[in-house]
Amino acid sequence: MLTAIGVALVIRSLLYLPQWKRKIHATPKWQIILGIAWMFFPFVVALVVSWLMGMTSDLEEISAKADRIFNYQQLFRAMPDAMLWLSRCAGLGFINGTIRLIACANNGRS
Repeated sequence: MLTAIGVALVIRSLLYLPQWKRKIHATPKWQIILGIAWMFFPFVVALVVSWLMGMTSDLEEISAKADRIFNYQQLFRAMPDAMLWLSRCAGLGFINGTIRLIACANNGRS
């Protein structure tokens, strides 16, 4: 259910891209930058989720910590629903953020 809601919100955001382009001139630059950066957040989390899982292990045994870091295949097998949701949101957010970055660059040139 959460995956479907996340995908629907990203698709909605992509459908409203022409209206976003029209409003970009009246929006402060800091809001545009934060809005685009927020779209890349799931992508960054998906990249570091393996490291984050390793950080939640026992911090006293630093030498054994390298053995406890999961790879992505193990994470997908251990929690397929969460990793599927995260990977879909990361991929769609990356596409959405990249399209908006390109739109901002094209607005700056014209």
